[in-house]
Amino acid sequence: LHLSIRRQRQMCIRDRSMEAGIVIKIAMVGIIVAVLSQVLSRAGRDDYALITVLAGIAAVLIMLLPYLSQLLDAVNGMLGG
Repeated sequence: LHLSIRRQRQMCIRDRSMEAGIVIKIAMVGIIVAVLSQVLSRAGRDDYALITVLAGIAAVLIMLLPYLSQLLDAVNGMLGG
């Protein structure tokens, strides 16, 4: 019993560090996209700034796909499907 509780705590800590890592990655993408968008807008390249923002959104969505899959599986399990 003691080993199973210890293993659950280790997994919980590992999951938290993975969640913190994904949050940091998303923040880094957001900062880079914001800076690039501002630079491009001030240079008069509003169309490229918009493309940069859309690419940043797509990158973050791709990074979140595994987590969204886990969320949908959990909801499906809770609803008994």
